[in-house]
Amino acid sequence: MRKFKSMKQAQRFPGTHAAVYNLFNLGRHLVSAETYRYRRLRAFATWEKAVAIYKCLIGVYLELVRQTYPLESDVGPKYLAPSKLKNSKS
Repeated sequence: MRKFKSMKQAQRFPGTHAAVYNLFNLGRHLVSAETYRYRRLRAFATWEKAVAIYKCLIGVYLELVRQTYPLESDVGPKYLAPSKLKNSKS
C-alpha cells in the first residue's frame, strides 16, 4: 500500500475510515430533504460527542502520566541562581 509508513498503519486506516464514512454517508437520494437535514445534524452531533469524549480521555491520561512521572520543572526549584549555574558548569 502506498503512502503509508507501515503495513499496520495501512490496515488500521480502512477500519477508522469506514466508521467515519458510514456516519456521514447518508444516501441523499433515498430520503426527503427534511429527513436528510435531520440525519446530517444528528451525525455532526454524534461526531462532536465522540471528539469531546476523546479529548476528555486524553486529558485524563495525560494528567495520570504527569502524576506518575513528574517533570523536573514540576517538582524541582523553579529558578536556579546564577552562582549555582556557574558551579554546575565546572
